Amino acid sequence: MLLMDQRTALNPLPGFDANRLRLSARYEITHPDDREIAHHRIGALVNRARRAVALPASVGDVEPWTGVRPASIDGAPYIGFLPQRLRTPVLVASGHGMIGTAMAAGTADLVARLAFDEQVSEAEARLSPSRLFA
Repeated sequence: MLLMDQRTALNPLPGFDANRLRLSARYEITHPDDREIAHHRIGALVNRARRAVALPASVGDVEPWTGVRPASIDGAPYIGFLPQRLRTPVLVASGHGMIGTAMAAGTADLVARLAFDEQVSEAEARLSPSRLFA
């Protein structure tokens, strides 16, 4: 679930406890090895989510995590074949940044059409990673 006004995303975590949620926000450009967590932001993240979703008074155990997200230089994902340099074509779908989950169905549809050499729109064709090599 994307809470656009709160600039926060929520999704259930797998497992036996149906009450576990992943809250995420903030996208910062840092060094890939920089995994420092700003612990003072955790409470603010929970409070933003609380404005839209009924969360319990106590959130229980919090397991902060940080990681890298593939992002593109121009903000648009790379979806398409890499320029032909190898014997076998390579089809990629990467660089979605913070919106990968939201774009999953559309990306899967485009990847399937590309893989089976079906028609794609002009706008979809512009997502090709070949734009990096132009």
